[in-house]
Amino acid sequence: MSKSEQYSRRIRIALVVDRIVGWTAGGTERQLVWLCRCLDQALFDPVLFVFEGTSGLDTRQLPFEIRVLNSRARWFNVRLLWDLRKRFSEFVPQIVQTFFYDATLFGVIAARLAGVQVIVQSRRSVGYARLGFLRRVALHLANWLTTCWQCNSRFVATSISRTEGIPADKIAIFPNIVDTEEFCPPSPREREVARRELGLPVNAPIFISVANLRPVKDLVTLVRAAAQVHQTLPEAQFVIVGEGPLINILNEEIDRLELNEVIRLVGPQRNIRTWLTTADIGILTSQSEGSSNALMEYMVMGLPTIVSDIPANRELVDGLFFRTGDPHDLAAKILSLWMDTDARNRIRVTNAHKIKQHEPRIIMARLQEYYLKLTATDGCA
Repeated sequence: MSKSEQYSRRIRIALVVDRIVGWTAGGTERQLVWLCRCLDQALFDPVLFVFEGTSGLDTRQLPFEIRVLNSRARWFNVRLLWDLRKRFSEFVPQIVQTFFYDATLFGVIAARLAGVQVIVQSRRSVGYARLGFLRRVALHLANWLTTCWQCNSRFVATSISRTEGIPADKIAIFPNIVDTEEFCPPSPREREVARRELGLPVNAPIFISVANLRPVKDLVTLVRAAAQVHQTLPEAQFVIVGEGPLINILNEEIDRLELNEVIRLVGPQRNIRTWLTTADIGILTSQSEGSSNALMEYMVMGLPTIVSDIPANRELVDGLFFRTGDPHDLAAKILSLWMDTDARNRIRVTNAHKIKQHEPRIIMARLQEYYLKLTATDGCA
């Protein structure tokens, strides 16, 4: 078989998303990059369909094709639906996989109109449970037209099965991928260099949280806990990496509690590893998660973890859990873990063992087998 014949027989996968703010802006964007990069090019031909072009949609140096429709996803946007159907008819994918609500609604219907036999919804959170009535009705239609679902945790899979009546045997679970080459435990020298580079104290306790500044991440709880920790550990520093709509509220709370010398809001950072290298403990305060990429990065970096007591976190990590939304309990857990070197080491070892199941080669091998089965059966693997 010639190379051209081999490539013509590749399985064409249309991945559909409404917009890309930036390739490191969130967990889904990073997982999409992994997916497109790691699929065996001799077997698969992935193309990413994006509704709306943005400044963050930088296609340079990406080893996969991106097709932008330049049309926002609005209710009854017939033009978008028709354009997407036309693009699918031209590409002729064997599989269409959708991400996020709007891309799912338009992508599933357009795929059916184009005659695609295998349609996969990717569900990475339980946020759809809070949709309004009309949007739930539209989602029900999309579910009826969908072949199968992909979830990144058992918690998400169980939730959508229970709340939307999706049969469990149509749901496949593929944990998020973490880059075990980029993210790895730093040496003491690396930590010192990183702290000096970023203007952080070399010998003080540093606690980090990587999260979008949105209400569900509950970073106000972290700020209030920091005020209590500061009373016992006045030299401790808290670093919050991320951006979002709550920036002003967090700054106001930091000002009110007089923590401007204690908490650093450093915004979004391209080199997350450098910031994680500086830290002693990783903290996650989310009220809800599907499967946290930030938490996985803490784990693979060798950071002991303190996380909110929610099902997705329990599934992912064996760290220290605090009562969700309780700054007093969080502060107590931070102080307790900081003062217990043995406990920090135990958590590091356990996290290092658990994170191995998220290595790219393991997830991608399973995922490729899954796609092959889907196209072999024109249904759920």
